[in-house]
Amino acid sequence: MFSPTRALGSLNLVVIASFFVSLSATAELSPQTIQKLMELDRGVSRWAPTKDGVMALDPKGQQADILERSGLLCLYGDIARCADVRDSQDEEGRFWRSPQLKHNDPENSFSRDQLNGVFAYLIATRDTGAAERLFDYIETHDRKFCADATDNRCDPVADTWGMMYEIWRYLGLKRTWKMFKGSLFDDTNTDAGMRVVRRGYELTNYVYTVLLRQRLGKSSKKMTSAAETAAIREPLNFMAVFAAEGPSENAAKRVLDICTPDRAIPDYTLSYLFPWDHVWNRALERNSFTGEVMIFADSINLFADATKMEYYRRRSVPAKYVVDGWDCLIGARLLLSS
Repeated sequence: MFSPTRALGSLNLVVIASFFVSLSATAELSPQTIQKLMELDRGVSRWAPTKDGVMALDPKGQQADILERSGLLCLYGDIARCADVRDSQDEEGRFWRSPQLKHNDPENSFSRDQLNGVFAYLIATRDTGAAERLFDYIETHDRKFCADATDNRCDPVADTWGMMYEIWRYLGLKRTWKMFKGSLFDDTNTDAGMRVVRRGYELTNYVYTVLLRQRLGKSSKKMTSAAETAAIREPLNFMAVFAAEGPSENAAKRVLDICTPDRAIPDYTLSYLFPWDHVWNRALERNSFTGEVMIFADSINLFADATKMEYYRRRSVPAKYVVDGWDCLIGARLLLSS
């Protein structure tokens, strides 16, 4: 019988070894910058929700879309975040948005952006069992990642199959013809997508693809070109700058300019990612903004909504510079582990 706890326990050393072996490869960063990033990591870790099981706390509204960021932190050595992803898979092989929402989210319970977090987890842990169960679920459920989507968010697209081709090869698993066909156009699709998708959340999803390909050692000139396009379109998006330049002083500056080790969060249980409605209502009730809406700087287009934009404009809040602790950890670890 499959045991998630036993499965992750056997993979801890894989994740930790991967993180620390790469930790020595920060040649492009000065000793001073490395020291600041390490201080940032230590400081944020003291107040951000980073403990085992922290993402299973109530209320449910704080559980949305955690797998994407959990996967990235898992990829850069955070065992607790690996557990978030692992525990979000059910017995059939289906993944849900968070451990607590497993079997408890009746509509749009998953999407391709959160699949990025699953992919990062698979790369970090080499959990072939999870990969095989996921593929079996897709094959037996009309080639969908979930059965309750109101749109095409759970449908694999060509890029999805292409990424699966590379990850399944990395894991030593059997690849399908559909995966192979997707891999033929992966570079071209990513390069084109970076140029035409909306700035913000959609663009960052393409950046995520580049980061995963780089981690697999399967980047290319087109992937590099795509990352450079993203960095030009969103110069404050440190994931995009990192994807384009690697561990550069410029990328580090983007992180250190918007993250501080001692950022005070009034209620740390609110510092989860994407708790839109819950946090928004709290802000309205208080008639103030206290740093509770945690977004990735200039990369998630939450503020496209005119009403919300006007709310923040009237209060002179630098909305695009508000960053969640997890994102600061991601920024530090991207640089320190590359």
